[in-house]
Amino acid sequence: GVGSGVTWRGETLRLAAEFPVVGLAMTFALGPRADAPISDWDKLFVPMHLRDRIRTVRVTRPLGERPLVLREQVLVPEGQFLEAAAAPSFLGWAGLLGLTLAALLRGIGAAAGNRKSARIAFAIAGSGWHFVAGFAGLLVLWAGLFTRHVFMAANTSVLLGTPVSLALAVMIPMALSAGATLRVRKATMALAAFAAMAALLALASHAVPSIAPRDLSPVLFAGPVHAVIALVMYRRFREPMASA
Repeated sequence: GVGSGVTWRGETLRLAAEFPVVGLAMTFALGPRADAPISDWDKLFVPMHLRDRIRTVRVTRPLGERPLVLREQVLVPEGQFLEAAAAPSFLGWAGLLGLTLAALLRGIGAAAGNRKSARIAFAIAGSGWHFVAGFAGLLVLWAGLFTRHVFMAANTSVLLGTPVSLALAVMIPMALSAGATLRVRKATMALAAFAAMAALLALASHAVPSIAPRDLSPVLFAGPVHAVIALVMYRRFREPMASA
């Protein structure tokens, strides 16, 4: 049949509508190929669509036509799962959550100059954030390059979680420690700035739909946090470097 107007991403997120965290993670992992419209035949990868189509099939016998499915029997009840009618949008709450996390980190970073507890909190938060981002980006990159998950390939979302983030997960606590050398602090500033610029490049790539996913949710979520961490690192180490 002709195309139905839905996409691979839309159908995937629709079926995961009850699990927004999983849905946002899948949005991050799916590349631009997932935004291609799918035909009615393609939609049959969803078991419910397959079931509904098979119900309409009729076969011709010598004595006339009859339905392919004579009867149905439920073997395992569906439980509490509810199939959503349409894919949810993560733009609003992903952007709000990203700005909220960025504001919290900005507040902790502002207090890090005078309070040791704030420095420790920022080191833990910044390190944890970049570890998760780097690990997630590495998984998506690996899946796109070395597996048959073609819908994860050529995905500019990996710019939100480059291997640089894994390095920052180690270097942020080192740079914020009392005995950190000038070289470590400079390197941490540079890497944090690189992560922020990569997130900006991920945002700019959405101007070219053929190379970027259409869903901006991951960028709106991760971009502000990357930017604030880079800003705090810069302001934290700028004056000591100038005096040195």
